[in-house]
Amino acid sequence: MLFEIIWTFAMALLKAVCLALGAYIFYWRVFDYFRAVHFYKSQGDHVCKINWGHLPIFGNAIMIAWSAWRSWKDQDNFFVMKHAFDYGTKTMGSENMIGFITREAGIATCDVKVVEHMYTAKNKYFDKHPLTKDLSHCLTGESILFAETSDDWRKSRKAISPAFYKGKLENLIEIAKEAVDTTLMHFKSIARNGPKSEVDIMEEVGMMTARILIKCAFGVDCSDEPIEFWENGRSTTKTLAYSLRETFSNLISRLASPHINLFPGLANYHITPFERDQKRNSEILRDFCEKIID
Repeated sequence: MLFEIIWTFAMALLKAVCLALGAYIFYWRVFDYFRAVHFYKSQGDHVCKINWGHLPIFGNAIMIAWSAWRSWKDQDNFFVMKHAFDYGTKTMGSENMIGFITREAGIATCDVKVVEHMYTAKNKYFDKHPLTKDLSHCLTGESILFAETSDDWRKSRKAISPAFYKGKLENLIEIAKEAVDTTLMHFKSIARNGPKSEVDIMEEVGMMTARILIKCAFGVDCSDEPIEFWENGRSTTKTLAYSLRETFSNLISRLASPHINLFPGLANYHITPFERDQKRNSEILRDFCEKIID
C-alpha cells in the first residue's frame, strides 16, 4: 500500500514537472520565437534580414554549431559565430542580420555607421545582453563592462569619469603606440626567418590589445609575466597577456555549447572539463590582478 502511494505521488509529480516544462517551452521557446520572427520580418529587408538555420526551441543552434565546426576545421580563433554571419551577409546581401539564441533575437551588424551611432548617441538606451555577463562572470565579476543600464551603472560611470579626462587619454594613446611598436618589432623578428615565415594576425592583434589593456589598467607592462594556465585538464605556463585573451575568448565561445544554447541559465555554471579549465584560469587571473593592485 505504501509503495503504491509513493508511486502515485511520484507519477503525479513527474506529470506536473512535464506540464511545467511543456508550458515553459511553448511560451518562452515557441510563442516568443514566432513573435520575434514576425516583428523583425515586418521591418522589411531594407532594415534587416533573419539569418539562416533558425528553428523554434533551438534558435540558431545549427548555425552556431556549423560556425564553430568551421573554426575548428580551419584552426582559426575567430569569434564562434563569425563564419555564420559572414555566410549570411554574403548570401543574403544585408549588413544587419538577426540571429536567435534559443528564443531571443540578437542583431549582428557590420555597418560601421550603425555601430558608431549606437556607441556614441544611443549608448545609454541599450543594454549589453545578459548572457554575455553570465558567460564571463567568473572572470569579470560585477564589472560595469557588461552591466545593465541601471542607477548603479550610471553612478559607477560617473565615479570613474575623472580618470578619462583629456590628459589621461593622451597618455593612454602613447601606451597604445608603445604596444603597437612592440608588435611591429615582433613581426620584424619573424620576417628575418625568410619569405616562408607565417604570422597569425588574429592572435598577434589579440595579444597587442591585451598588452594595451594590461598596461593601461595597472600602469606597468606585465603582459609577459608567466602565469599558470589550464588547458585540456593540464596545468601549463603562459604569459599574462595570452592567458587573459584566451580565457575571455574561451568563456564567450561557450555560447556554442549545446547545453548553454538550449538553456542559457547554465552559463553561470561550469559543467564540462573545458568550462572548468576556464574557471580555474579566471580565478588565477583575478588573484594575479589583485596582487598587483595590492
